[in-house]
Amino acid sequence: MNEVYVTALEVQEFCQRRDWKFCIIGGVAVHRWGEMRSSEWLVANERPLRTCSAEDLLVHKCLANRDRDWTDVTGILARQIGKLNFDLVRAELKPLLELKGEPEIAERLELEIKRVAQPFKVIQPAVRTRESRNRLDVERNEFAQSIASAR
Repeated sequence: MNEVYVTALEVQEFCQRRDWKFCIIGGVAVHRWGEMRSSEWLVANERPLRTCSAEDLLVHKCLANRDRDWTDVTGILARQIGKLNFDLVRAELKPLLELKGEPEIAERLELEIKRVAQPFKVIQPAVRTRESRNRLDVERNEFAQSIASAR
Protein backbone atom coordinates (compact mmCIF):
# COMPACT_ATOMS: atom_id res chain seq x y z
CA MET A 1 0.00 0.00 0.00
CA ASN A 2 1.17 3.55 -0.78
CA GLU A 3 3.05 5.26 2.10
CA VAL A 4 0.73 8.26 1.96
CA TYR A 5 -2.29 6.00 2.53
CA VAL A 6 -0.53 4.13 5.35
CA THR A 7 0.23 7.44 7.08
CA ALA A 8 -3.32 8.70 6.53
CA LEU A 9 -4.69 5.50 8.04
CA GLU A 10 -2.39 5.93 11.05
CA VAL A 11 -3.62 9.49 11.55
CA GLN A 12 -7.20 8.26 11.21
CA GLU A 13 -6.67 5.56 13.85
CA PHE A 14 -5.03 8.11 16.16
CA CYS A 15 -8.05 10.42 15.87
CA GLN A 16 -10.55 7.57 16.22
CA ARG A 17 -8.93 6.34 19.46
CA ARG A 18 -9.53 9.80 20.92
CA ASP A 19 -13.09 10.04 19.53
CA TRP A 20 -12.14 13.16 17.58
CA LYS A 21 -14.27 14.26 14.65
CA PHE A 22 -12.09 14.48 11.55
CA CYS A 23 -11.73 13.85 7.86
CA ILE A 24 -8.70 13.74 5.59
CA ILE A 25 -8.16 16.63 3.16
CA GLY A 26 -5.33 17.51 0.80
CA GLY A 27 -3.45 15.11 -1.44
CA VAL A 28 -5.36 11.98 -0.48
CA ALA A 29 -8.68 13.70 -1.04
CA VAL A 30 -7.47 15.03 -4.39
CA HIS A 31 -6.72 11.45 -5.42
CA ARG A 32 -10.20 10.45 -4.46
CA TRP A 33 -12.07 13.67 -5.32
CA GLY A 34 -14.76 12.94 -2.84
CA GLU A 35 -18.27 11.75 -2.86
CA MET A 36 -20.90 12.93 -0.39
CA ARG A 37 -19.36 15.16 2.31
CA SER A 38 -17.17 13.10 4.62
CA SER A 39 -17.31 9.42 3.80
CA GLU A 40 -15.19 6.32 3.75
CA TRP A 41 -13.17 5.30 0.71
CA LEU A 42 -11.54 1.89 0.39
CA VAL A 43 -7.80 2.39 -0.06
CA ALA A 44 -6.41 -0.20 -2.47
CA ASN A 45 -9.65 -2.18 -1.84
CA GLU A 46 -8.38 -2.98 1.65
CA ARG A 47 -9.14 -0.49 4.39
CA PRO A 48 -11.61 2.39 4.61
CA LEU A 49 -10.16 5.90 4.89
CA ARG A 50 -12.42 8.84 5.80
CA THR A 51 -11.94 11.77 3.41
CA CYS A 52 -13.67 15.08 2.86
CA SER A 53 -16.30 15.53 0.19
CA ALA A 54 -15.67 16.94 -3.26
CA GLU A 55 -17.56 20.09 -2.19
CA ASP A 56 -15.36 20.59 0.87
CA LEU A 57 -12.23 19.97 -1.18
CA LEU A 58 -13.43 22.51 -3.75
CA VAL A 59 -13.93 25.13 -1.03
CA HIS A 60 -10.48 24.35 0.41
CA LYS A 61 -8.77 24.62 -3.00
CA CYS A 62 -10.53 27.88 -3.91
CA LEU A 63 -9.66 29.41 -0.56
CA ALA A 64 -5.98 28.44 -0.94
CA ASN A 65 -6.06 30.13 -4.37
CA ARG A 66 -2.68 28.92 -5.67
CA ASP A 67 -2.08 27.98 -9.31
CA ARG A 68 -1.77 24.29 -8.42
CA ASP A 69 -5.03 24.51 -6.46
CA TRP A 70 -6.84 25.86 -9.53
CA THR A 71 -5.50 22.91 -11.51
CA ASP A 72 -7.13 20.69 -8.87
CA VAL A 73 -10.34 22.75 -9.02
CA THR A 74 -10.53 22.14 -12.77
CA GLY A 75 -10.00 18.41 -12.23
CA ILE A 76 -12.64 18.20 -9.51
CA LEU A 77 -15.15 20.08 -11.67
CA ALA A 78 -14.40 17.96 -14.73
CA ARG A 79 -14.70 14.69 -12.85
CA GLN A 80 -17.65 15.61 -10.63
CA ILE A 81 -19.70 17.94 -12.88
CA GLY A 82 -23.39 17.14 -12.47
CA LYS A 83 -22.75 15.60 -9.03
CA LEU A 84 -21.58 18.66 -7.08
CA ASN A 85 -23.81 20.68 -4.79
CA PHE A 86 -22.82 24.17 -5.94
CA ASP A 87 -25.28 25.86 -3.56
CA LEU A 88 -23.37 24.26 -0.66
CA VAL A 89 -19.99 25.26 -2.13
CA ARG A 90 -21.11 28.87 -2.61
CA ALA A 91 -22.68 29.07 0.86
CA GLU A 92 -19.53 27.76 2.56
CA LEU A 93 -17.07 29.69 0.41
CA LYS A 94 -18.70 33.14 0.61
CA PRO A 95 -18.09 33.92 4.32
CA LEU A 96 -14.55 32.50 4.14
CA LEU A 97 -13.71 34.73 1.18
CA GLU A 98 -15.19 37.74 2.98
CA LEU A 99 -12.92 37.02 5.95
CA LYS A 100 -9.97 36.58 3.63
CA GLY A 101 -10.86 39.79 1.80
CA GLU A 102 -10.76 38.14 -1.63
CA PRO A 103 -14.36 37.92 -2.91
CA GLU A 104 -13.05 37.81 -6.51
CA ILE A 105 -12.14 34.14 -5.95
CA ALA A 106 -15.87 33.33 -6.11
CA GLU A 107 -16.03 34.97 -9.54
CA ARG A 108 -13.07 32.89 -10.70
CA LEU A 109 -14.83 29.72 -9.53
CA GLU A 110 -18.01 30.67 -11.39
CA LEU A 111 -16.03 31.25 -14.60
CA GLU A 112 -14.29 27.89 -14.18
CA ILE A 113 -17.63 26.12 -13.60
CA LYS A 114 -19.00 27.63 -16.82
CA ARG A 115 -15.82 26.80 -18.75
CA VAL A 116 -15.72 23.17 -17.63
CA ALA A 117 -19.47 22.67 -18.13
CA GLN A 118 -19.41 23.86 -21.75
CA PRO A 119 -19.85 21.06 -24.24
CA PHE A 120 -17.23 20.65 -26.90
CA LYS A 121 -17.99 22.51 -30.10
CA VAL A 122 -18.55 20.40 -33.16
CA ILE A 123 -16.58 21.83 -36.03
CA GLN A 124 -18.07 21.12 -39.41
CA PRO A 125 -15.64 20.23 -42.18
CA ALA A 126 -15.06 22.91 -44.77
CA VAL A 127 -17.14 22.60 -47.89
CA ARG A 128 -14.82 22.53 -50.86
CA THR A 129 -16.05 23.79 -54.17
CA ARG A 130 -14.49 22.95 -57.51
CA GLU A 131 -12.95 26.43 -57.53
CA SER A 132 -11.38 26.02 -54.06
CA ARG A 133 -10.00 22.58 -55.00
CA ASN A 134 -8.46 24.05 -58.19
CA ARG A 135 -6.95 26.94 -56.22
CA LEU A 136 -5.50 24.45 -53.70
CA ASP A 137 -4.01 22.39 -56.53
CA VAL A 138 -2.38 25.52 -58.00
CA GLU A 139 -0.94 26.47 -54.60
CA ARG A 140 0.44 22.95 -54.10
CA ASN A 141 2.07 22.99 -57.55
CA GLU A 142 3.59 26.43 -56.95
CA PHE A 143 4.94 25.26 -53.58
CA ALA A 144 6.41 22.09 -55.12
CA GLN A 145 8.05 24.15 -57.89
CA SER A 146 9.55 26.59 -55.39
CA ILE A 147 11.08 23.69 -53.44
CA ALA A 148 12.42 22.10 -56.64
CA SER A 149 13.98 25.36 -57.86
CA ALA A 150 15.56 25.98 -54.42
CA ARG A 151 17.55 22.74 -54.73
